[in-house]
Amino acid sequence: MISNSMTAHNFAHNVKENLCSRSMFWDYKDSSKNIRRIYSYGRHFCIAIIDEVARVCLFTTRGYSNTTARHINEVSYAIRGLDYNIIYCYDPDGLTAGNIESYAAQIVANAKSFSRSRIHGAFYLDKIKETYKNACEYREYFKLKKRDFAPVEKVYNTFNAENAAESVKTILADQEKARKREEAKRLKEERRRAAIAKMKSTERVQMWENGENVFLNWTDTDENVPLRVKGKKGYFVIETGRGVNVPLIEAQRVAGLVLSGSFEGLTVNGVYNIREYNAEYVQIGCHRFNMDYLRQFANKVLTL
Repeated sequence: MISNSMTAHNFAHNVKENLCSRSMFWDYKDSSKNIRRIYSYGRHFCIAIIDEVARVCLFTTRGYSNTTARHINEVSYAIRGLDYNIIYCYDPDGLTAGNIESYAAQIVANAKSFSRSRIHGAFYLDKIKETYKNACEYREYFKLKKRDFAPVEKVYNTFNAENAAESVKTILADQEKARKREEAKRLKEERRRAAIAKMKSTERVQMWENGENVFLNWTDTDENVPLRVKGKKGYFVIETGRGVNVPLIEAQRVAGLVLSGSFEGLTVNGVYNIREYNAEYVQIGCHRFNMDYLRQFANKVLTL
């Protein structure tokens, strides 16, 4: 039994021995052996068809399982650099009408994304042009009649009519400006986070407690998990430095028990149980709180 990559290689180079692996195989479409097809697991999923005479490779755009996706990548790699005109379509072995409808659907989907996009209009515009180019090559290969190709022409012409050349230029120029603003904002945030990462642990914790957007390392919260009051969707919650949110009313119930020293059987949110407590700290779930810090914060919670 040979590997999937070797099966794909044999298919691409028309090697007639060792035709298949355990989950991929290929064969000839007709007795002339000028056309061959390769499949993932079974004939229900054709990855590609090579026409030696026309020097054309029809290649699937379908998605399926993770393993089939790997098979597709193997075939794509195997045919790379070969002298074939690769035409992408939904199902290389399917009916032409189904593939034409798929091209039309792709154009419609990308046209909607183009109209909604804030910064990626150029990407969706390229996808529309690429899909239309593949559709035209598919039409030419199968010598389809005008009426058979009409679904693609209709949606492509509609998109062009609704987005005149000058209008598209304006949209793309505005989106490019927005993209640069987003990129500058992202770089600024990266620099801010890098600077915070170099700070002392106590400084990061203090910034977090003051409400700043700071990522705390596990070591920052190892000896004492910090707490802060946070407004969330119109009400207050208590947030821990390890990302757990506790509703204010539940936090006040727990705060009362902490201040009275009633730790036995304590739970938080009905999920996190007390694991250990002594004069120095209390362990609730994976959270360890310094006892003095916890009592001080409990007093603050009861005043809210």
